[in-house]
Amino acid sequence: MWAGSREYNSRMKIIVLRERCTGLANCIGVVPEVFELDKEGRAVVMDPLNADDHTLLRAAKGCTQNAIILLDDRGHQVYP
Repeated sequence: MWAGSREYNSRMKIIVLRERCTGLANCIGVVPEVFELDKEGRAVVMDPLNADDHTLLRAAKGCTQNAIILLDDRGHQVYP
C-alpha cells in the first residue's frame, strides 16, 4: 500500500432506491469517494470499497428519504 492510500474491508452491499432519492446529496457529504449524483440528480454508488462500514452507515443515516439500503455480507438488511 502506498503512502496516503486507504484500504477498507467493507463487505456491505449498498442499494440506492432511485425512486426515493431526491438528490440532496447528504450521502456525498459524508463519503464522496463512494457516492455521486448522476445526470438525473440522483445518487449512485461509484465505489463501495472506498469506505468502512461505520462511514457507510453514517451516509445511509444521513439520507432523509431512506433511499440507501445497507445489507451485510449474508444479505441481511442492516439499515434502515
